[in-house]
Formats: sequence, structure tokens, C-alpha cells
Amino acid sequence: MVSLTRFLKLKLAQTRKAATVTIFLLLFAVIVVGYSPTVKAEQSKVNGLTIALDTLRSSDTPQVLINFMKQWHYNSLRIYMGWCSSFWTGDINNPMNTKTQNFIDELCRLCAQNNFTVVCAVSAQVTPFKTSYHEEIQVGPNGEENSQGNWVCPTGPKFQTFTKNLVRILVNIMEKYATPRISVDEIVFVTGGGKPAFYSQSMKAVYRQATGKDIPLFSSTSGTYNNEQKQFIEFAKGTIRTFYQMIESTAKAENPNVWFGALVDTYWVYPKTSDDTQPYDYYATVDEIVYEWFYAIQNENWEGVTDGLRRIKNLNPSAIHYFIYGTSTMTSIANMRKSVELAMAEGYDGVFLYEYAKSRSNPFDVSDIVFSTGSTPEPSPSQTQYGTLKFSAWNGENWVVGAALTIMFPNGTIIDKFTPYENSQAPLGFYTVNCVNSGQEADNSPYSFTLDSNEVESYTFVFGPSPPPSSAYVFEDNFDSADFSKWTGISTSYGEVAEVVDTFADANGYCVQFSSNGRNEVEYAYCYKTVDMEEIWVSGDFYVSSGLPLDSNGDRAYLIRLMAGQYYVASIGIGRYDGSDRWVLYGRNGSERAGPFYSSSPAVEMKRWYHMELRWKKHSTLGVMEAYLNGLKIFSMNNLDTARYGNLSQINFGLMSMTEYGKSLSIYGDCFSFSTYKKTDVNCDGAVDLKDALSVAQACGSSIGDPRYQLNLDINDDEVIDVIDYMLVALDISRLNQNI
Repeated sequence: MVSLTRFLKLKLAQTRKAATVTIFLLLFAVIVVGYSPTVKAEQSKVNGLTIALDTLRSSDTPQVLINFMKQWHYNSLRIYMGWCSSFWTGDINNPMNTKTQNFIDELCRLCAQNNFTVVCAVSAQVTPFKTSYHEEIQVGPNGEENSQGNWVCPTGPKFQTFTKNLVRILVNIMEKYATPRISVDEIVFVTGGGKPAFYSQSMKAVYRQATGKDIPLFSSTSGTYNNEQKQFIEFAKGTIRTFYQMIESTAKAENPNVWFGALVDTYWVYPKTSDDTQPYDYYATVDEIVYEWFYAIQNENWEGVTDGLRRIKNLNPSAIHYFIYGTSTMTSIANMRKSVELAMAEGYDGVFLYEYAKSRSNPFDVSDIVFSTGSTPEPSPSQTQYGTLKFSAWNGENWVVGAALTIMFPNGTIIDKFTPYENSQAPLGFYTVNCVNSGQEADNSPYSFTLDSNEVESYTFVFGPSPPPSSAYVFEDNFDSADFSKWTGISTSYGEVAEVVDTFADANGYCVQFSSNGRNEVEYAYCYKTVDMEEIWVSGDFYVSSGLPLDSNGDRAYLIRLMAGQYYVASIGIGRYDGSDRWVLYGRNGSERAGPFYSSSPAVEMKRWYHMELRWKKHSTLGVMEAYLNGLKIFSMNNLDTARYGNLSQINFGLMSMTEYGKSLSIYGDCFSFSTYKKTDVNCDGAVDLKDALSVAQACGSSIGDPRYQLNLDINDDEVIDVIDYMLVALDISRLNQNI
């Protein structure tokens, strides 16, 4: 039976290019939401405390810190990892000593016990690097040190390795007690003796390698810049952006559910303000943004503080925003309270005092200002105080990729985006959205609605005739269009490629190639489609042309991935385990990891096609995750909690989550499809049985144009209903009713 199954699947692969039927289906349901006033309870905001590990006393045990937090009504803790002397081991591959790891572990456990939120913040200030790796320290053009002499350049390879391994340690500790939350702080270029600090040896090397030029000289910390200086500033911003992305990818590779944030500071930065040297576009994608502006508070520049609060919030209106308001050693308590009031007036989600070591002799309570009603629970998808937005556009014949959206958020911020658009962390409140395509406003623009907590707001803007009705069968692409026009988009890391090619034109016409170059720490190249589904069957054909075997145990390259919001809920691909390449499945069971699980059968080989299928069903207790290779079930898990993160929102095909893989990998893909049901379940009743086989048998011998021909009965999409289609149904009747 298995041999026949494989034969039929190979036959399917050989004939996959015969299909020419284009199926246009509705990806987003049109939901008309009427305004219904509701009374909401005041949300408890973060009233947080920052501790810096290097400033703690020996008497500051985890329990002492927790008692202090309770005494002064703090409900969140931010652990600052800067300076690092207290835990530095001297080894960038194992950077934190065991004593500190145990301290953070106990602190996280106690915070979880008291329902306190915890964030761990890594920094570009690493004091030991000044001695150990001076070539990576930021300095001026003549070696001038900055004010503290310990700011590391984000181009430093030792610093990059150090931070990635530090983040891995922190994620592994935090995930035992809550969803890990990592923040990257102060990745900026400060001044050295009043002069720019771009001139580390590591920066000089990477800039010369990239451009063949030396870093231009900057004569002052303000003024205008010539073209060469402007070119370098953009390059410097790019190094910061790359560092953020590298650390985010590292954290999410360790735990896909990580909340990743960043700190935006607007002082000590060259030139003059961080507008020039911080990559503000990066902040548009982070989960949390922390903002600090100590000197404006010291100077009572309240207009400047308010302007900064608004500018930072406009970077990413849907992120969670916090404000760090200084300590009594920096300014007066009256000024600190005033700055907290301003942050609350701008709708910030909370504040953090900076820091415990400077305030413990003169602590004070601002819970009356931030309206904290007690402990703030760890954010989780089932309790989040935001909603989800999904917008698409239909032009009467096709889905529009790139219609212009103008979205007004509840706080008055206006952003311009394109369809399709999705924001899974949209703030609550009243929205107005307009949609224009080629100068024509949508028939149903503007659209206004009120978004409530955990609500999904899906809306389709229409230009002309309405979109077709929804269907059980959702999407397929054989790449006969020779492009990615059917997809929401493609995503690639630097140097990786996703493109449609005719490499197999002699047999199959067009297919898609995904390739990595093996030169980056984290690599990916894939196409993706936005969806809103509770159950799915995903299938695709894959051919590995080069790059196997994988290098080391733990190396993985996922080929199909399912996402619910920002969470990876199921993935299947190739992984290295116990010295051999195997098929690997990874998923989620509630908030816990399910996998990775490995299967050595069928064997993983290059230069042959594999037909891969992945099934996922959402349910709080009866969730399902299954995987098939060439018709053979290789993974099966039932009775899972797959409902925790909501409906599927995106399907990915290609190369995903390749981390620290040292050589190039190239695969080809074809016949990508997904549906709300198994395709052999032709009557969509949830079971593949004799009724389905009978329907196909009655239509055998028909082709397009014949009244008996129906698209749902043409299982292999070759425009003919024949014995191949019948046998595919019959085989599924057999194997889906066996525990293979």
C-alpha cells in the first residue's frame, strides 16, 4: 500500500503543471461591525522598577527585592544586564557565571509567584570589553574614549557572540516561569571627548570591506554633512539595525514566543540627536518600546518631554510603550512625578523607575499616578488588552496587493500602509480607515469601527463588483504565472533569494527556488500568505538540490510554517539529530513547546522530490497536528491545546529559521496549496470515506467542459477525473482510518 501511495504521489508531482484553473477566493471575511458602547474597567498599568545587576549589594537577595517591590507598589521588574562585570566569565560563548544565573532564576520564579512582569535588558555597555576586546570599543577619530569608556560598537564580532549567548541564557531561564521578554538597550553611538565615536577598529574594518573607503572625519557634533558623511551615517544606522535583527532572531529561535523590545534614548548620541544615528524604521516592528529622556526632566523641559513621548509612540502605535523616568539622584521627586504624569497623559502603558540602587534610600510611590490596581499579570494572548486588524482589497477580479490604506488610530495618529494589512497588537478604540487604489477610492470607504479587547476586525475594501463567496478550498499555486502574484509577499534575509525559475521546465514548467548563502548568523527566504483559519491542510513538493547534510546536531531548516499572530504554532522541515539528517516537526501545545520531534523515515536525500503535508486543527483540548511525507504519516499528535494563540494568520513556504548554519542551502518548491479540509474529502464533511470515493467514481472519464466534471473531484488538478483521482481518495480512506 505504501509503495502504491508513493507511486501516485510521484505521479501527482509529474502532472502538477497541467492545471491552469485559477481560483480566486476570499481570504478575509467582510465583517460589518456596528457601534455598541461598552464600559471598560480601567486597565492596570505597569509601575516598574529597574535593577542593574552590577549595582546590587550582597544583601539584595531576590526575596529582598520582591519585598521592596511590594512595599512601594511596583508590579513589574526590569533587569538591566549592562556593564556586566558582576557576572562576566571571560568567555563570550558562556558569558554569565552560574551564581548570577541562579540569582536571576530565583528572581524570575518569585516574580511569577507574585504575578510581576519581568523584562531582561541587554546593553551595549560592557565594561570588561574595554580591556579584553578594545578593538570593538567605540572611540573617537584619535582614539578618544567616550564618557564611560565602555560602549561597544555593534559591529564587534565578539560583542555579537557575547550578546547572543547572553540572550539564550536569559530566554532559557525566563521561559520556565512566563513568556520571555527581552529588550535591547542603548545601541547607539555616543561621543568621545566631544567627538564622534564611530572609529572602533571593528567599524573601520567592516566599512572598508563594504565600501573600500575609510570612515570620513567629522569635525564637530552638530552641523550639516557632506555626501560622504551622509553615506557613512546611513551605514552606521544599518549596523545598529542589523544588530537588533540578529538579537531578535536569536531570541525567537530559542523561543518563538519571545516578546522583543528596544530602548530609545535621545541623549549622548552623535550627531546631537538620535534622529541621525538610530534606525527608527526598526522600532516599527518591535513588541515593546522603552523611552528615556533624563536630561529634559532635569532641565524641566516639559514641552520637550511631551514631544519625545509622542514621537516615540508614533514610531509604532501598536507596540506597548513604557517610560523610564530617572531617579532622585538625577533630579527632584517633584520633577519625576511630573514626567510620570506626562507619560500617563500620552497613554503610555506604564513607567519604570531607574534604578533600585539609586532610589532605595529615598524610594517613592507613583502608583497613584499610573492607576495601578495591584500586580500586573504577565501578558498572554488570552488576556492581552489589544485587538487584531486585517484589511484587504478586491478590484472585481483579483485581490489587490498594494492598495493604499490611511488608518487613523484611536490616539489620533495617522499611518499609511498597504493591503493586505494585518496588525495583531492594535490598540483599543475608535478607528477610521480609507482605501485608495490607482487614485480610486473604495466603494465602501471610509470605514469606521470600534475595536474591543481581543476582537478581530477583518474588512475587505471593494472596487467594483463584490468578491466571490468563501469556499472550503482556499489557495494553490503551481507558479504557472512565473511570479509571486498570488502571494501576500516574500521575505528574505540579506543575501538570501526567493525566486520563480524554470529549472525543471522539461517536466514541470515553473517552480520556486529558495536559497541561502551560508554567510549570515540567521537566514531565511520564503513566500507567505495571510489567512484567517481554524483548521488547515497544507501541502507542497520540495526538492533539495544542495546543502545536505546539515552541519551540526540541532541545525534545522523548516520548509512549511504556520503562524498565529506573532507565534509559530507548527513547522515541518529537515533537522540534524544524533548525527543524521531527519524530518523534524515543531509546534505548540498551549504555551509549551511541542517538539522538536524527529523521524528518520523516509530517508532525507538530495535531488529527489518529496510531497509534504501538514495538518493543524485549532481546539483548546482536542487540537491536532499531523505531518505526512509521500503519503506516509510520520508525525501525529492529538488532544493538544492549539487554541491559545487564536486562528492561523499566515502560511509560510520556503526556508525558515536557519540559525548559524555555515553553508549554502538550495531547495526547489512546487504545487503549494492549503485548504480548510483534506482535498480527498470532496464533500467537505470532515471525513474521507466511501461517499467521497463514490462521487469521484461517478465522474471518472470526465474532463473540463464535460457536465460531470467538477473541480473538487479532480484531486491531482490535471483537468481530468480518472483512476488516479479515485485511488488517491481510496488510499486516504485507508490511511486516515489507521493509526499509521
